[in-house]
Amino acid sequence: MSNSINYHSTLEGFLVWYARRFPIRRGKLRVINSFWRAAVGDQDTLRLADLVHGGLKMRCDVSEMLQRQFYFFGTYFVAEDHLRCWATAAKGARVVFDVGANAGIYSLAALAIQPDATVHAFEPTPEIAVRLRETAKLNGLDRLYVHEVAVSSENGFATLKRCRGELGTNEGMNFIAPDLGDSGAERVQTVCLDQFCQHHAIDHVDLMKLDIQGHEHSALEGAE
Repeated sequence: MSNSINYHSTLEGFLVWYARRFPIRRGKLRVINSFWRAAVGDQDTLRLADLVHGGLKMRCDVSEMLQRQFYFFGTYFVAEDHLRCWATAAKGARVVFDVGANAGIYSLAALAIQPDATVHAFEPTPEIAVRLRETAKLNGLDRLYVHEVAVSSENGFATLKRCRGELGTNEGMNFIAPDLGDSGAERVQTVCLDQFCQHHAIDHVDLMKLDIQGHEHSALEGAE
């Protein structure tokens, strides 16, 4: 935790220290979720997170569950073990696909460990894709390409279904469904990875992550 950061309250600074430095992991997320509001206050919930991944930055709204973890823990706390494995696998990778990128923590972790890799992040939710582009710009990541599309078995369109989980607190659970031509539906473009690779002259993908809410099989059908 940098001493140059001016936290909005002493409690906020303590929670960041606790989340990142306290050695006992059990119960940490529960503590952060219980006390973040008292620490942050009732006004501005926007913060700039210092990520543990290569010192990269990310603008966060701590009222959102995932972004709150990025701010206090500097990473996606509940997936720390996965991210460590991912970072190890990213060493030496030239081409990385982050399918279902959300805020892009996997893309950032890959570039933190392998800065000369080319990372293609696929995220169909418009505002989330916009935030990821802003994160790339903030950190000068000109090898991170954000594609505002859903990955499926073929190029076309699908309906974006917005979902925030059972408790309504998880902004990263949107998924796609068949496009039935409903005029009120939110349509997004879909892409087949085989055709995407052909179009971008990619002959080999070194590392790929898939997290697209049960649509993984369809994505793999288009990724022979």
